[in-house]
Amino acid sequence: MKCSGNYTGILPTLNVIEEGTMLRIFFDYEDVPTTEEDGNVRKYMCENVDVEGKSYADIVSALIRSMYSQDRVEAVMANYEVAKDATSTITEIKRSEYLSEYNNYQNYRQKAKQIAGEVTSKL
Repeated sequence: MKCSGNYTGILPTLNVIEEGTMLRIFFDYEDVPTTEEDGNVRKYMCENVDVEGKSYADIVSALIRSMYSQDRVEAVMANYEVAKDATSTITEIKRSEYLSEYNNYQNYRQKAKQIAGEVTSKL
């Protein structure tokens, strides 16, 4: 989920808030341009994922599910299998789209693992 806020100093990169058994993870911070009305206030936009549990696996799973539902993962994987099959009748444009979709999914999985590693090292 996208969220926004104000900050001072350096733009944050990762923030973790523990609330009982839940973790609130804030990441992918982006500086938001300010207007004259904002004065000296600095603003950001970032992603937020709430995680039930504190294990590496809990965090990776929650991050991936925040971006990809189980149905979407199944579609990505099925489309990838079709795209790998040189004898399939899909167009080259569709094959390229499916391969790109799969690569994006794999890249996000790697990112989720990297974030989970950073989070667990802070706990």
